[in-house]
Amino acid sequence: LLNSAALLSAACGALVFGHLLDRVGRRTMYGYETLILAVGAILSAVAPNYAWLFVSRLILGFGVGGDYPASAVIVSEFANRPDRGRLVTAVFSMQGIGLIAGPLIAMAVLDAGVGLPAAWRILLALGAVPATLGFILRRRMSESPRYLSDGQASVVSTPPRGSATPSATMAAAPEEAPRGARTRHDLRQRFAQLLKRPFLTRLIGTSLSWFLVDVIFYGNGVSYHVILHWVFAKASLTDTLLISLLLFSVFALPGYILAAFAMDRLGRRWIQGVGFIVIALTGAAIFAFPVVTARPWLFTALYGVSYLFIEFGPNTTTFLLPAELFPTRLRGSAHGIASALGKMGAFLAALCFPAVLSDLHMPGLFGVIGLLAAFGAITTWTMLPESRRRALEEMNAVMQSDDVHHNYARIVDSMTDDRFEQTVTDEMLQMSGASAVTLHRRPPEAASGALETAALTVNDEALRPLFTTLHHIDTAGASAADQAMHTAWRQALNSALDEHRPAASSTAPASPFRTSIQSFAVFPLVHREECMGVLTFWDDGAGTFSARRLTQLDTLIKLMAKLMARRWEISLLNRLALTDPLTRLANRLGLELEVERRITRDPAHAQPASFAFVIFDLDKFKQLNDSRGHQSGDQALGEIGRAFREAHDTGTFYAARLGGDEFVLLYDHAASHLQAVAAAERLIDRLPLENWNLGVSAGLSLCPDDGVTYQELYRAADARLYHAKQLGGRRMVFQDERAGRAVSSMALR
Repeated sequence: LLNSAALLSAACGALVFGHLLDRVGRRTMYGYETLILAVGAILSAVAPNYAWLFVSRLILGFGVGGDYPASAVIVSEFANRPDRGRLVTAVFSMQGIGLIAGPLIAMAVLDAGVGLPAAWRILLALGAVPATLGFILRRRMSESPRYLSDGQASVVSTPPRGSATPSATMAAAPEEAPRGARTRHDLRQRFAQLLKRPFLTRLIGTSLSWFLVDVIFYGNGVSYHVILHWVFAKASLTDTLLISLLLFSVFALPGYILAAFAMDRLGRRWIQGVGFIVIALTGAAIFAFPVVTARPWLFTALYGVSYLFIEFGPNTTTFLLPAELFPTRLRGSAHGIASALGKMGAFLAALCFPAVLSDLHMPGLFGVIGLLAAFGAITTWTMLPESRRRALEEMNAVMQSDDVHHNYARIVDSMTDDRFEQTVTDEMLQMSGASAVTLHRRPPEAASGALETAALTVNDEALRPLFTTLHHIDTAGASAADQAMHTAWRQALNSALDEHRPAASSTAPASPFRTSIQSFAVFPLVHREECMGVLTFWDDGAGTFSARRLTQLDTLIKLMAKLMARRWEISLLNRLALTDPLTRLANRLGLELEVERRITRDPAHAQPASFAFVIFDLDKFKQLNDSRGHQSGDQALGEIGRAFREAHDTGTFYAARLGGDEFVLLYDHAASHLQAVAAAERLIDRLPLENWNLGVSAGLSLCPDDGVTYQELYRAADARLYHAKQLGGRRMVFQDERAGRAVSSMALR
């Protein structure tokens, strides 16, 4: 009973931690199971009596049980698809090191002469050391990205306004329910999904496999000293430890290592099924030929082979499979149930194996083991799918084929491209099978509820006129979590549909496309309570957005929201790196990149497209700083920057601040110096210079006449700016070939 106590409470720990992993998050719980384990180990070591020791072992077992779903789920959700089996198995295989370390440490303690009464206390207390270290390291881990992407998204599926028959139900955001009610509802929802196919079949298959292998593994492992004393009747405690060390080193540890390296090559079902079959054959051999038990080293060889194929077989795969065969929101609970059933098998085996051995003797015991292993092989081949090199989402019937993963990979690859939003709608259209997909984006700097069209993809160009009315929509809500945003967005969609719906009384359709949109589904792209936009799926069929299809789309949207958030962060970092924070114009680095882009944008032509490079600074800016303070100078620069940003009607230009009071303007389509000067003069007239008693001195160079690199253009323009300063300021110096002189200038206000 004492040997099996920890196994009984491990079943409870697996259930509790499995549920909490899904309920409150992976990172929230990860590490506390090892803390409980450490507490149980210390309490066991200082136990003054049997009752104390028994309860302490229950505490320790609770932590051990909690570690099964925690470790498996965390590693599987962080691992990539090709190496997931190896990584999860490698984590589990560390117990192989423990199997060898245990006897070695025990032998060292015994050889130290501390005596048996102190030896077992030292050994139990040592279990707290790695557990405490594990707690410290695990609390530093971040949350699983799959768990983060599995939050509930707001989904709206609605028919066009005025339809006689709804094409899909509208799912408005429910009113906030009490926390306890939400918890009970979520729990019922998750277990209701677990009880549906294919997850019910997988749950039975993984739980039954784990139960059977733990009956075999722990029946042998916890009772191995009884089995070895049966075969090696005259062996001392030290001899038994040496034999067990030999078994663990020669058979168990290589089995773990082989499993880790072969898991992603041979597959989970193959390794588990073959492992069960070999265990069944060795059990049958010992049962059929009882004389084997009278030959200690022959028995040890067969016993070792079965040990090898327990590790290179169901002992490792049963830890891995429940972490792969269930959706994210069910993964912890399902793994907890499967491991709890396994630990119940371990408890029964540890409790009953000595009695079975006494009644049936060694051949009969291994005959029972052979039957259990044969049943495990049947369970494996009939109830469990192969998950090797398959994505977790695909395994869970969320994404239906590898094509989806190729679509998703293309979206990820375009994260840093200018066409990211367009790639999103292109791939989402292909994945969803809808008639059209629109992506409306909220600009990162926008504080209001305004959304602007970022991308559109349609499978029929006749549909495109519908979406011109959706160019810009004010949703009246600053947060995507607000119901006001959803309401305003639905109203806007319905209005657009009304404009393009065929007239009922007309024989010729008023719509510019052949078939009107009959249903749509709206998904706000929300990440950490921040709205990045709205993705809408449109379909010309009625009722196409079924509950199952919405669930599939919902999963994709959560992934898109995370990618959009990442893209948003990349864009923000790019802006910070290339933008002057005071004027919100480009900085020197941004200017250099823009000049390079303009010079190389048309490689088909020998000469780059012409544009003007105007560099100017502010006259009397130092006096402004000296007389009214640097705060006034900064305010003046800010107003000038805002004037540049608002001056869109003066032509195609690009403005940058190099530093201090020095600015640069780039003008497209500048065929001559005079044309560029005229454009610059119109823009300078719009600057609020008189408010601050400032003037402008400027120098102008022209690409390609004055240079074809940033350095050449800057050098020519800067020399002319210096000449303008020498002439007294408030003028622009430029090259005017028609004037017949080397340098010409024009007065500025």
